[in-house]
Amino acid sequence: MFTGLIEEIGKIISIIRKGNYITIKIQSRVCVEDLTKGDSIAVDGVCLTAVDYDRNSFSADVTYETLKNTTLPTLKPGDPVNLERAITPDKRLGGHFVQGHVEGVGRIISKKVYGETEELSIQIPEHLKKYIVEKGSIALNGVSLTVAEFHDPILKIVLIPETLKNTNLGHKKPGDFLNIETDILAKYVEKVYSGKKSTEILTLQKLKELGF
Repeated sequence: MFTGLIEEIGKIISIIRKGNYITIKIQSRVCVEDLTKGDSIAVDGVCLTAVDYDRNSFSADVTYETLKNTTLPTLKPGDPVNLERAITPDKRLGGHFVQGHVEGVGRIISKKVYGETEELSIQIPEHLKKYIVEKGSIALNGVSLTVAEFHDPILKIVLIPETLKNTNLGHKKPGDFLNIETDILAKYVEKVYSGKKSTEILTLQKLKELGF
């Protein structure tokens, strides 16, 4: 489990293809400080397991299933990636609960600069639209963000200077793709009420209208 608060921007050192999976080596300074083999690290929002590490980097295997559903196959040596270690019980939850289970990939449609902030418009995959609500939470490339606007199928987010400085979202441009993980609350609500005998399904939008 993660918070969506990025600890550092790492850099892809190498990518080695091994049949139906790859091993990626990532330059890191912060996340390797107390790393042990088998620890989880979110790489651009994808939960990966460290299989090897040293003082300046770590390696992780990426399976076919993960390659199929995330932006990781597009990475190349030198690319910056967002990194976050798994949350510990004594850590403050400043973002929201992020599992590192990427559900789909969105495409940046436009990017607008307003002073020191930026606004991204992102096209959302059809199967994820029902989980998105304005002012709700969403993780993009592992970054915990608030939905500014949602006009099906376009999601808008605003990136503050702190986010632009400490994540790789500031490097993204129209045409680039982002890993998407919707808020786990929306999925639990759907699961609970999908089995109810009711004439009305309680959606996240409905919860918002009811004041939750």
